Amino acid sequence: MRRILYKSCLCFLSLFYIYSVSIIMFNNDSFKMKLAQSELINNNRIDILTIILVLIQVFISCFLFFEVKIKKTLIASFFFLLFVTLYLLALNEFSLFNGCSCGGIFDGLEYHQHVFVNLSIIFLNILLLILSKFEITV
Repeated sequence: MRRILYKSCLCFLSLFYIYSVSIIMFNNDSFKMKLAQSELINNNRIDILTIILVLIQVFISCFLFFEVKIKKTLIASFFFLLFVTLYLLALNEFSLFNGCSCGGIFDGLEYHQHVFVNLSIIFLNILLLILSKFEITV
C-alpha cells in the first residue's frame, strides 16, 4: 500500500511539472509578459530564464517519472519549488507589480491560494523524500 501511495505521489509530482511546462510553452508570450512586469527580473534575461525554467522542470519531471537518481531529484525538486515560492513571496512583498508572474500556471487563484498550493506541493515533496528512504525497489 505504501509503495502504491509513493508511486502515485511521484507520478502526481511529475505530472505537475509537465503541466507547468506545457502552460509555459503554450502561453509563452503571456508568461514572458508577466515576467517582464516583475521588478525582480532583468528584462534582458527573460528569454534565457524561460528556457532554463522549462529545462529544469522537464529534467525533474522525467527523472521523477522514470525514477532516475530519485533522492537527488526530489532534493532538486524541493529546492526548485522552494525557490519559486520564495520568488512569489518576494514579488508580492517587495514589488509594485501585484501578481505571481507564473504565466497562468495557477491562473485564477488568489495570492494566498497560490502560496497554499505551492506549500502543499513542497510538503508532498518532503513526504516523498522521507518515503524514499524506506522505499525498496522491486
